[in-house]
Amino acid sequence: MLILPASIFTLLIAKRSRALTEEEELIWQAWTEESPAHAAEAQRMAQLIDETVQAELNHSIDVQSGWKKVAANTRSSAGWKRRKIRLLWRNIAAVLFPLACVGSLLLWQRQPEPAATILPTNIVPGSPKAELILAGGETIRLDPKTQQKITNREGHSIGVDSANRLVYSSQPTRSTEWHTLRIPQGGEYQLTLPDGSEVWLNSASELHFPVAFNENERRVTLKGEAYFEVKKSAQPFIVGTDQGEVRVLGTRFNLNAYPDEQQTVTTLVEGAVEFRHEQNRLRLQPGEQAVLDNRTEKVDVRQVNTSLYTSWVNGIFEYERMPLAAIMRQLARWYDIDYRFEDREFEEHPFTGIVRRDQKLDKILGMIGKTTRVTFEISGRTIYIKKKRTI
Repeated sequence: MLILPASIFTLLIAKRSRALTEEEELIWQAWTEESPAHAAEAQRMAQLIDETVQAELNHSIDVQSGWKKVAANTRSSAGWKRRKIRLLWRNIAAVLFPLACVGSLLLWQRQPEPAATILPTNIVPGSPKAELILAGGETIRLDPKTQQKITNREGHSIGVDSANRLVYSSQPTRSTEWHTLRIPQGGEYQLTLPDGSEVWLNSASELHFPVAFNENERRVTLKGEAYFEVKKSAQPFIVGTDQGEVRVLGTRFNLNAYPDEQQTVTTLVEGAVEFRHEQNRLRLQPGEQAVLDNRTEKVDVRQVNTSLYTSWVNGIFEYERMPLAAIMRQLARWYDIDYRFEDREFEEHPFTGIVRRDQKLDKILGMIGKTTRVTFEISGRTIYIKKKRTI
């Protein structure tokens, strides 16, 4: 699915609050008519927001004035000028999360329960951090605050690390030297490969790649999760994992291949990819996802809302009826924590909402606690998930 640009999302908020000017109405109409994808994404976001606002109506809230407040917050925080999508989504989430939580909250309103109490902690969100392992085994800790050159075994400069991004330059060489970019729990990093392809690496992930691609293929190996924007080329781009491989020529896709997950998931945003596992050859179209069950080795293809699987790149966790256990695995990697379920029945409890990745953990847990039948207790860096006691 498409992620709405800043100005368009602002127009959507203004439209729902009936605050569009004539000029803005023309801009909105032109954008939605530009392509079916634009119209579909605008409709999806509008429906999600309308449903949650309607839930507020059931609680006798003044919806129209609420919408105007949302519009004012969106304009003031996001600004009318286009900004980077990463900053945009952090502002959007701050506005949308309380609304998105309402639907889940209503499910439990018949049973009076105390509000979840989460004591403030010093568990802060992850940040850009990584280490680069060179061909000879030397490890370089990448510091986003400084700039440093990366050299090969011959001492020639082949890349530079600066501003949370490691950039490799195209090398006219037949070098077989390989490097590994390793991201710890609580980290993330961006990488530009020698061919210009962009990679966003999530927490607890690593990418093994050559300092120069050969003439036949562009091959890398992934453990964990990464989002790829692959430069178009006649050479196939191949991402290998322990469970299979993805082959592309030029595209945008997300690959989740964490060892502790039961599934290996390839989500295609743009272009075309082929997922390969043993004898299976599955070609995906935009909006499709290949899901490999790592236990049964069965592969399924399904239509999905791709933003649910790629929003982390823009600083957001977006959930749509995601099991709480899956959410906790994700939070554990990002906040570098452990967790324990007191009662396993809550592992499959679904949660819907939009969460900013730059918030402290106690704030996110407090939000989840308000819309579920669980409460969280924090001891050191371990989270205990318990049943919420009724009054």
